[in-house]
Amino acid sequence: MDIILDTNAYVADYAMRSRQFAALFEYLRKAEARLVLFKLVRDELLATYQRDFTEQVLPKWEKTKRLVVAQSHFTKPDLQKQLEALDRAVRRPEKGTVAFIESYEGVDVGEVVRRGIQRIPPASNNGEELRDVVLWLLVLAHAKRENKPVAFVSNDSGFWQQEVDALKQQIQDDIATSKSEICLFRTIESFLAVNASQERPIAPEEAARLFNDLNFGKHMLDRALAAEVPDAVLTASEMLSFRLDSGVTYDLGGGAEFAEVTYLADFRAHVQVPGYPIGTLSPIVDWAGAVGANLAGYESSPMRPLPDVSYLNHPIGQIAYDWAANRPSRSDVLYPVWADYLKNLASPPPLTNRTLRIEVTGKFSIRILDQKASTATIDSVKATVATASDTPMSTDQKEP
Repeated sequence: MDIILDTNAYVADYAMRSRQFAALFEYLRKAEARLVLFKLVRDELLATYQRDFTEQVLPKWEKTKRLVVAQSHFTKPDLQKQLEALDRAVRRPEKGTVAFIESYEGVDVGEVVRRGIQRIPPASNNGEELRDVVLWLLVLAHAKRENKPVAFVSNDSGFWQQEVDALKQQIQDDIATSKSEICLFRTIESFLAVNASQERPIAPEEAARLFNDLNFGKHMLDRALAAEVPDAVLTASEMLSFRLDSGVTYDLGGGAEFAEVTYLADFRAHVQVPGYPIGTLSPIVDWAGAVGANLAGYESSPMRPLPDVSYLNHPIGQIAYDWAANRPSRSDVLYPVWADYLKNLASPPPLTNRTLRIEVTGKFSIRILDQKASTATIDSVKATVATASDTPMSTDQKEP
């Protein structure tokens, strides 16, 4: 569905921070709908804002500035910056998708003139409101061109009867003639009241079916490994358990549903990681300890290697490497140690087989059509990783 807001809907909340806009953006997300913004509406919105700002904000500034002492912290509002911010907000809101249409395709100037002369709605009885006529022709042309349902939100009197809360007959006739699915609403609230999705808790068996059909287990494990153990290569895995944590389904009508589901899953993953088994000392760390001892003046004392807290990129190892590389003529007792371990810098660390226990919480958004999942997205994945076992890679496992 495409939703078109008239200028008066934006003027009611320039910043689009009200509960109504929040609910509208949430509907857009669930229904995969979008807002359509015509250049006509954008231009009128900016012009209206400029008038409001000039009439309401600037006079107050002139009255209050004489009371301001900390002038550097209270400067005159910048109208141009406000206009630029408003333009960005309506064209690229933080939430929701907006299609900005600059073209006036589908608007027949002759039809605009005819409606104005003959007082045909949404033109007024005085032959005015031609701006409403142009916008209405844009809506009709857009619905026909896109061939999808369109909701048009406008409280302008040119579209509505005064005596009853109903569309003027001419507007109803235009919709019927266009053979398009167009619905008009006075406000965002009235649109949401009709289109609000009915909410129900998701059944555990339905959640389990979606989990298996969409292979959520693999997606959760892949995301968890990428975030927590990015250097690991998965060789085998098994899902020990999974269960529904929470889930809600929204009925969007027409056989369409939207589900938000959170799962908890427990995995055992067998991976290969570059480095030395936990509890052993890597040659580079041993070498860094040797050079560190020498730098400290303990040339004849036994080496006390540093704990294995990282691999070849150990900062002390890098410092020691740079220091030793700049002293190729040094010949004290530790130089053979440097020479041996300098060779290790050119070689990648060995691979270690590691078994991980991973607990994952994954939140998914699922769109369902006729009781079958159509698309799904991963909203978030959080993981806790623990090492179950750690062994060096055997010779026959090593790659040639």
